[in-house]
Amino acid sequence: MKITEQSKDHLVVRHVPWFIGGIMAVLGAASLYASIFKPDSFTSTAEAILVPTLGVAMLGGAWWFAPIVTLVFERTGARVTFRESRLLRPSEKIFDLRRVERVQLQANWSDGSRLTRLALRTEDGVTPLETGYTSADRKEIMKAINAWLAGETPDMENRPQEPTVRR
Repeated sequence: MKITEQSKDHLVVRHVPWFIGGIMAVLGAASLYASIFKPDSFTSTAEAILVPTLGVAMLGGAWWFAPIVTLVFERTGARVTFRESRLLRPSEKIFDLRRVERVQLQANWSDGSRLTRLALRTEDGVTPLETGYTSADRKEIMKAINAWLAGETPDMENRPQEPTVRR
């Protein structure tokens, strides 16, 4: 997640999972392509059943686990818009900004590693802002959002960014 727009009255945070979504979509599409256009390349019936099943599962996983998430905080409209964009099914939830208490981390342990995700705490409860947990550090984004909620407007030059992957 990264902050894409920030002012005194407006904050936009966006997460585009290109890496995991792209890998799953490419592998799923390749499996389905092989199943449809190269069916004679399979050496057994099990392969002919397994490959298209894995292709559909990978595409379904990309659809479910890799939505584009956009959070729009607006002081003037006193609302927070939480938008998840998936192919053929975008969804949107609107929260009253006056009922938002803070953004917090939710944690989960997996194989000895602490995984986290962001969640929106309102007077009505907690809403996860990400579909899954990640090992990426979300503390800086959480602090920046909470600072904005408290009325602070940090310098855009020093805002937290997602770490870049060098290849």
